[in-house]
Amino acid sequence: MTQRPPYLPPQDSVSEGYGPQTERGEARLEELERAVRRQQQQMEGLLKISATLRQSQTPQEAMRAIVTQISGLLEADRTTIYELTEDKFSLQGIAVQGEESVAVSVPNGRGIVGLVTSTKRVINLKDAYDHPSFNMRVDRLTGYRTRSMLCVPMLDAQGVVIGAVQVLNKLTAPYFSEEDKQLLISLSAQAAMTLEALKLTHQLQASHKDLEELSLQAKRQLEEQELLFYVERVASNADEPLHLAEGALLRAAQVMEADLVALFVPNAEGRGPAYLQELHPTRGGIEGALKLNEKGLYLLDRVTVGEGLLGKLASRGDELILLGSCFELEALPRVLSERCTYEVNDVLATPLFDDQEPIGALLFINSETLRGYSQEQPRRGDSLYELGGASLNIRQLACFEGVPAAVREQATRRLRLASLISSQLGRAAAQLARRGLARQQDRLMTIGQMLSGLLHDMRGPMTSISGYSQLMARSQDEQERGEMARTITRKIKELNEMTREVLSFAKGERTVLSRKVYLKQFVDYVLESMRSELDPSGVSLQVKGDLSGVAYFDEVKMQRVVINIARNAKQAMVQAITSASMSRAPQFTWSVEREGSAEAPTLTFTLTDNGPGIPEVIRGRVFEAFTTSGKAEGTGLGLAIVKQLIEDHEGRIELTTRTGEGTSFRLTLPQPPLESTT
Repeated sequence: MTQRPPYLPPQDSVSEGYGPQTERGEARLEELERAVRRQQQQMEGLLKISATLRQSQTPQEAMRAIVTQISGLLEADRTTIYELTEDKFSLQGIAVQGEESVAVSVPNGRGIVGLVTSTKRVINLKDAYDHPSFNMRVDRLTGYRTRSMLCVPMLDAQGVVIGAVQVLNKLTAPYFSEEDKQLLISLSAQAAMTLEALKLTHQLQASHKDLEELSLQAKRQLEEQELLFYVERVASNADEPLHLAEGALLRAAQVMEADLVALFVPNAEGRGPAYLQELHPTRGGIEGALKLNEKGLYLLDRVTVGEGLLGKLASRGDELILLGSCFELEALPRVLSERCTYEVNDVLATPLFDDQEPIGALLFINSETLRGYSQEQPRRGDSLYELGGASLNIRQLACFEGVPAAVREQATRRLRLASLISSQLGRAAAQLARRGLARQQDRLMTIGQMLSGLLHDMRGPMTSISGYSQLMARSQDEQERGEMARTITRKIKELNEMTREVLSFAKGERTVLSRKVYLKQFVDYVLESMRSELDPSGVSLQVKGDLSGVAYFDEVKMQRVVINIARNAKQAMVQAITSASMSRAPQFTWSVEREGSAEAPTLTFTLTDNGPGIPEVIRGRVFEAFTTSGKAEGTGLGLAIVKQLIEDHEGRIELTTRTGEGTSFRLTLPQPPLESTT
């Protein structure tokens, strides 16, 4: 006969002692009465569990009710009900001991409960420490001492394991009986059916809610599509920015549910009007703005790029959601401009583009989507993983810490709609600007023709002055006249260079003679000319990179490109030092790199200074004719000529500038395939 393992309790002998009544009849009768009372208590407990489960609204609430009742029915010190997760990797449960409950988790297949769920067997132990699968580590960590244990699998209607129920430490006996085991099996079946029913109910409720949400989304999408169609129609018919604002902004404010919509499109000088549209017009109006109509349209007649929220966003070209601490993280003020102190709590901001260049900004201010969360301080420690999925940078994600995911998702969806609206308004604004630019170009052409004639006539007198200055160097006072001659020669050289540049620009000369150039010789020649420009001003010059071998470009035109950029850098740095806005030693660096592949190699010149940076007001227009930051020696043509020459080489020019740190121009010239240059 097989010996029963010592960690299992002995089999109950429920049939013993039911023979004819003996002298122990009274004791036996009392035992039977206790059994009946226990059965009655169990039936009452089962009815109570059923009633409690019917009142439960969620599976979690039902699980708490079950474990509490099971502990009482089985007279257990602690009860835990485990539910197998959908991925089958772990068992999640709720453990209850007295009035306390705690969430627990066990890897599937580990410990006693894992053995029960994997084998579908009931395990009843009089001392859990004797079983090889029991994990005593939890007891050591908590100070709890597990003795008797009863664990049964929880099966669904198809007999599939969905969890387990475990009771610990029988309070009125050394271990759990066979009767306890049968009772717990019945309770686990009831728990399984209840949990499955609750899950189905929740799935039905979720499906109904999803249908309602889909209906609402379809309604919103229809409104958004109608808005986009309406804005497109207005944009195609507008002949000035005012008509664009009158036709589109109010409808946009209604669909976007924003208290205020602001449209700012600056002119070429970085200034211009901004149009403000209130969703609900106020009696007092908007401070600092001119009221244009009774529907809540206002005009801010003078806004400058870089000034206030409107001016800064117009120059950045960023899509932003601003709320709470986001304004500080993005270094943006909460006022529209210096003259308009409209209360700004939150903003959905999108840029207006023309061929990937920012030309303005569209702002939706104090929207219903973000209302109520604008002033909340972020709660550090929230998971950024839960905030993923939006096309936002790290600073933007930080702004959303503590904001519900539903609010974030709705805000990003609204931002995408705002982007579509701004793209339509941007195209319309760009068309209006191009019409104005065409008129301006006609005027510039006339000016260019006048300058061409004027500068051509100046070349003769300059030649005479140059010859006369050389004669002065041989007069009586050699030192004085020599100094005068050097000064006059230098000025004449500058005037002649300016003359050549302006003449070429006015005539529109585009001929490029690309030929083999020995890179070291070219750099040395240009450096000699640059030093005469930079050394007297105290600007140090540094060249880095590989100067060996040959390259292919128009040597004369690329010399003009490098010297023009160096001259601009020198003028900016000297002016900054003179005005005491820059204290560090001025420096200009020329880096030479070979990049690309063997089939499509490139030559890159990177020209960098550590000056004050290009003023924000003209950064978007530095390559346009007659754009200048007010340098005494500037004509406003240097960088326009540079851009033209690089484009004539079919190359690319990229600008990077930071206020107070410096400016860098990256010039990339295509080169012939390597096999064709050998």
